[in-house]
Amino acid sequence: MNFTKNIDILFIRHLFSHIGIYSGYENFIQKLEENQFRYREVFRKRSLNSYDLGSRFYINRQNKEKAKKIGDFYNIFSYVAEMEALKKASRFRAKVIHNTHAEDNHGYLGEYQKKNKFTLLATVHQPASWWKYYGKNMDYVKQLTLLLVLSEYDQSYFEKFMPGRVRVVRHGVDTDFFTIKKPIENRPHRLLFVGNWLRDISFLELVVTGIIAASKEIVVDLVLAQTDLHSPIFRLCRYPQVCIHCNISNEQLLALYNDSRLLFLPLIDSTANNSVLEASACGVPIITTGLPAVKEYTNDSFAYYYHSAKDCLEQIMETIKNDSMLKCRSTNARRFMELNFSSVRIAKEHADIYREFL
Repeated sequence: MNFTKNIDILFIRHLFSHIGIYSGYENFIQKLEENQFRYREVFRKRSLNSYDLGSRFYINRQNKEKAKKIGDFYNIFSYVAEMEALKKASRFRAKVIHNTHAEDNHGYLGEYQKKNKFTLLATVHQPASWWKYYGKNMDYVKQLTLLLVLSEYDQSYFEKFMPGRVRVVRHGVDTDFFTIKKPIENRPHRLLFVGNWLRDISFLELVVTGIIAASKEIVVDLVLAQTDLHSPIFRLCRYPQVCIHCNISNEQLLALYNDSRLLFLPLIDSTANNSVLEASACGVPIITTGLPAVKEYTNDSFAYYYHSAKDCLEQIMETIKNDSMLKCRSTNARRFMELNFSSVRIAKEHADIYREFL
């Protein structure tokens, strides 16, 4: 980061406890120095220290009520992050403010951009279905100079509210960290599932139960951010072939990808998906739901989009022990990520947008 007084870009960032340092949308920021940008960052906090008097100034009943008006994900710490960003933008004369997670942290900053002469961008991560289902207030979103979305499919939804002010950017993956450490033909017969959010857990249970019944050789690894006794996943734990992984390190996640022959990812809906990107970068072919946004980050040279539990189970059983097929799909997956979604490429994509406002 360049520490000269004036900056080009100020990021409002959000570090999630379930997303490692090599995962997530924000990884492209580390590559921006190669594009010669001067930038600083403000991070949304989860709590405040006793000596954090500046932030505590904003935490009062009035501001808590303001935060509630924005809706799900946005809270008082989101408001604090916006106000801290406003102070920093004024101090360092930021030309662009990019809020990297609009659902969590965009609320009131749009009211200040004209007076303070900055361009305000924000990226949405939830699919259009989520916005529709929760009836999100779009007035705050309309205050943005430009809204960034992660798929063309979602762009069409937001264009209705902000015609001409919605742009598609891609979610990248750290292809230096997430890489092939073990050739797929040397990996054990393991099937991997990763994640909680917007996963079709009932479908997962149905298909995994079928796998267990069909073969005693296949091990199923389930990587979860949290456990829930009421989840169908709990019922899968009675099978000795099912392994549960929670709160694992970046290195442990990488090892699991490199011990897997297939990623099985049934989804309810999706935009970009970390698991799809990471697994593909590690050369793991994918069996997943054929959602429009998912197809923008994959292709059928390494991904299979199932239609029902029957063809899904058949595809898994036919593929997981087929070394020649897996080897071809593994190579295709890795190459597709390198060509289209590396962090360096995604940083350049964002840089081109920033330059329009500098």
